[in-house]
Amino acid sequence: MLINLKKQVFKILFYLLVLSSFVNTAFSFNVSEKKLLALKGSSNTQYQLGLYYQTGKNIDIIEAYYWMKMAAQKNHPIASRYVGLAHLYGLGTSKSIDLAKKWFLSSSKKGDALSMVGLAKCLEIEGNLIESAAWFKLAY
Repeated sequence: MLINLKKQVFKILFYLLVLSSFVNTAFSFNVSEKKLLALKGSSNTQYQLGLYYQTGKNIDIIEAYYWMKMAAQKNHPIASRYVGLAHLYGLGTSKSIDLAKKWFLSSSKKGDALSMVGLAKCLEIEGNLIESAAWFKLAY
């Protein structure tokens, strides 16, 4: 029962991430123009497209994952957290604890507390409770 509660709390954190980030993203933008900028390498535009496809009028979690991963590969910390969550829950991509840890660690190194919580959750799932507790404490 405690594990199910933790899963629910983590899913709520995931949706809060999306909602809080979406508030800062313009609703009315030309997707074609954004895609051109994103393909030229703008990590913020890639991140915005990821949010658009995650919560916009044309929801497509696979497309959202694609753009978020592009931004994460350019060291965008929130996009890295998103990719970690996507791998942890298998949203738009494969479910992989190892990949989730990789992306959470990448963002945690930049000081992102929610990524530290995600990393702690991954370590807890693996049974590494001491290291998990350390990351929870660090995030706090």
